Amino acid sequence: MSLPWYYLEKPTRMILLRCYYAICAFTYPVFVGLNWKSYAPTRAQASA
Repeated sequence: MSLPWYYLEKPTRMILLRCYYAICAFTYPVFVGLNWKSYAPTRAQASA
């Protein structure tokens, strides 16, 4: 069984955190782009 993350050395934890944030930063715009039509209001909603 693997050790919990807090047993890792600090540099390893920093690398894991940076990888996690990089994945989030790259995937969020993709998610928004795929769902852009549901975010953008239609003209009827915008004028109301």
